[in-house]
Amino acid sequence: MLYNPRSLNNKIITFMNSLSDHSVDIAAVCETWFSEISNPTTAVIKSMGFSILHNFRKDKKGGGTALIYRSCYSLSVVNFSPIFKTFEHTAAVIKTSTSKVLFLVMYRTGPLTSSFNQELDILLSEIPMFCRM
Repeated sequence: MLYNPRSLNNKIITFMNSLSDHSVDIAAVCETWFSEISNPTTAVIKSMGFSILHNFRKDKKGGGTALIYRSCYSLSVVNFSPIFKTFEHTAAVIKTSTSKVLFLVMYRTGPLTSSFNQELDILLSEIPMFCRM
């Protein structure tokens, strides 16, 4: 599931109930509008049997990306080597007995530019190395 709530903070109960009602195991969220690692919203997520990996804007309001997943899964954070300036992202890998699956949520923060295209090419070129067994 992909969701862009323009602030998850005031919609968290409805969102979490939707995850449960539709048996969603992993959700990608952009524009979380979180302002810190732990907050009341992340506490609600954890109280409902889910875990969260997220990145928030440290210098201004809005934005932010997250992967919210059932706590029975174990995700490993993926850090891409360059720091991207034209988009925000959160990435993680889940390993099964036969493969690795990369989950990536990204949010383009500004206009579509050649810099965005270049950074996206870099990110896409790095993905295969995170999915090798």
